[in-house]
Amino acid sequence: MNKARELYNRGGFSAGYYLQYHGKDMMSTNRPNHSGIKVGTVSDNSSGRISIRVTEELNPQDVLEIRGADTFEFTVGAEGAENLRRSKDRLYEVNASKTLKLAKGSEVFRTKNTQLYNSLEERYLKKEAKGGISGIFYGKVGETSYLSVSFEGTSFTAYGDTVQEASSRPMTEEAVREVLLKTGEAEFDFESLTVSVTGNAFIPVGAIKKIRRDAFAGLIEEILKAKGRKAAEESHSFRETQNPAPKADERELIVSVTDDAQLDEVLTFDEIDCVYIDAQEIKISEQLEMYRKAEAAGKKTFLVLPRIFRLKERERYERELPEESIRFVANSIDELEFLREKHKDCEYRISEAVYVTNSMAKKTLYDRFGIDRYTVSLELNFRELKEMETDDCDFIIYERTKVMHTAQCLCDNNIGCRKNHLSDRGALVLKDGTGAEFPVRTNCPSCINTIYNSKVYSLIGCRELDEMEVRGHIISFTLEERNEVKRVLEAYFSGEMLKGDYTRGHFRRGVE
Repeated sequence: MNKARELYNRGGFSAGYYLQYHGKDMMSTNRPNHSGIKVGTVSDNSSGRISIRVTEELNPQDVLEIRGADTFEFTVGAEGAENLRRSKDRLYEVNASKTLKLAKGSEVFRTKNTQLYNSLEERYLKKEAKGGISGIFYGKVGETSYLSVSFEGTSFTAYGDTVQEASSRPMTEEAVREVLLKTGEAEFDFESLTVSVTGNAFIPVGAIKKIRRDAFAGLIEEILKAKGRKAAEESHSFRETQNPAPKADERELIVSVTDDAQLDEVLTFDEIDCVYIDAQEIKISEQLEMYRKAEAAGKKTFLVLPRIFRLKERERYERELPEESIRFVANSIDELEFLREKHKDCEYRISEAVYVTNSMAKKTLYDRFGIDRYTVSLELNFRELKEMETDDCDFIIYERTKVMHTAQCLCDNNIGCRKNHLSDRGALVLKDGTGAEFPVRTNCPSCINTIYNSKVYSLIGCRELDEMEVRGHIISFTLEERNEVKRVLEAYFSGEMLKGDYTRGHFRRGVE
């Protein structure tokens, strides 16, 4: 446990979400970064010459932090560490500014244990993982030697020279085995190796090493060929099941709303094909009223499930969802399992939260859940999207992107619960060191908070959108007032770039 605490802790540990839904006692409100472990206390501070009574072994390059009225961080020197080992009083001395308030009794913490970090790096990071293979070596006087190797169903055989008769000291099976097992930095190690040498065989050590190199290189090539064939076959088979790419004038426009005012404005636009009801702040019965209103207006409508779907939330949806057929948008694999079990005859799609970033992810979702309509991840850039084939995907072109979903309610943990205070919607913000404000949306029925980016993500008016073959565009509204909803939709239909301080996210530069 001490090693775990040395690697990272914020002042202690809790049982997390295993025993409780949330709580302030699970949070570190005093320190946002690594707290370290206590290694001593200040025994004296004489005009900036500080003596520390140490309770743990210190290593050169360890980073220590004295926490008194002020804070002082320093690195342990090699000479200081050596003097500490010789000290009977276990005292370590360091110079600090005389103005720092570091009184006797101030606690000293180690925030970096260099010896621990180095040992873990040597043991896990620098040691390359190798594939375990099985091998058979055959060498008989007068015949061609060979080494056959296999890994997870793929095999390759490398051939050597004709084995000659030894004039004095023949090569034994154990000697051949010893040479073959010394794989060094090669990509493989032998899990099993059978060696057969017949007759007074002369096999040079260099020839054994060469046949091993050839066998390993050939096996790698065969593995790559096999994986390439499999991926190509699966991709081709999968693509045959998908719908043809839509034309630009057939592309669906999907608009996601979070309240009635946004929905009312959306329903004034005949050009909008589909509506997502993502109103997690209100009761399920009220979400269904919005759903039915959009359906009655002739819009294809989907009910968006919560971002966090734990057992309590699942039970609530099982109780309150009606028997009627409803379309859904799932935000997780748990929700897909729930829909397959409880609403298998309903139509459902997935949001960007499911992280569809490549064709293999799409195929997995199709095979397991029958999903053939995806929302691509916002982390993909334009080039990656072009490579992925997105003609069966929906693409978000406007939204206030979500930074985090958390069961730790910012209201409850700081100013106390104000359950169902929808009048406060959008008023709760987090402010970072630069002064940027991150709006927080409270989902009181589920006791979940969503923290949004300080800037709205928008690709409306970007020329690259015309080059992308996607099934639909998604415009997602969160905290917008009705007049802002109208302004954004009018910009989309006119093809104009939105004016204001917007971000393009990863679309042009990728993840950094």
